[in-house]
Amino acid sequence: MTSKEDTERDTILVLADLLFDVVKGRKHASELEQAIESQAALPFYEKLVGLRLPNVRVSEAALRERIAAQVDEYQRQIAEAREHEGETEVREALVARSAFWARTGDVARATRSYEAAFQETVAVGPKLDICFALFRLGLAMEDRRLMRRELARARELLTQGSDWERRNRLQVYDAIYRMYSEGDWEHAVDAFLDGLTTFTATELLSFRQFVFYAVICCLATRERPVLQQRVAASARGPAGDRSPPNVARLSERLCLV
Repeated sequence: MTSKEDTERDTILVLADLLFDVVKGRKHASELEQAIESQAALPFYEKLVGLRLPNVRVSEAALRERIAAQVDEYQRQIAEAREHEGETEVREALVARSAFWARTGDVARATRSYEAAFQETVAVGPKLDICFALFRLGLAMEDRRLMRRELARARELLTQGSDWERRNRLQVYDAIYRMYSEGDWEHAVDAFLDGLTTFTATELLSFRQFVFYAVICCLATRERPVLQQRVAASARGPAGDRSPPNVARLSERLCLV
């Protein structure tokens, strides 16, 4: 398995997890406020936080000013790239603006910006990266339609050819979508099991989380020997040092039952 622990998890997903922990009382609301302020995630706050946590407060006016200033800077960079640089630099500037909108949780603007970058992109690999980025945004913002659309587009792009690393990552995205959005654990488990030995999608979730979901889906849909043959063995394999000890112990004990 290729190790990609250095790849940071998408910040909008980290923020969504923090919101969940605050709602469940596992973390203090001040941590969420600080994270929203730091990330200028005003759209995230407006859509997901206000109704669930009315006591959480952020400096909305100041955040709007920060967002506007940052977008102006990105617009300047895009215009400069179009005037003085080549296609690659234009695309990079568009992707940078898109990633900023995604970090704030603004689905509409991020989608439009990423679509502009998509139109400027020729190679299949970078196009798939855009699909993955929009899928992650949809997951964080609870937009299942966006997740479904981007997953379908990624599958279509793969028919045009791509590298194995991105093919393997798509398998992880597919597993998460089937489990989370469709509740289709029967088919999700196949993607989870197949992805155990090729996992690299740390921008979406950690390998620990991935193994946990694989175990849960496997318990619900497969016979115990499958845990031993596929899950427990993989958790002790090349990435054994990264698998969650409690999940490894759970799977091993269940195999003995």
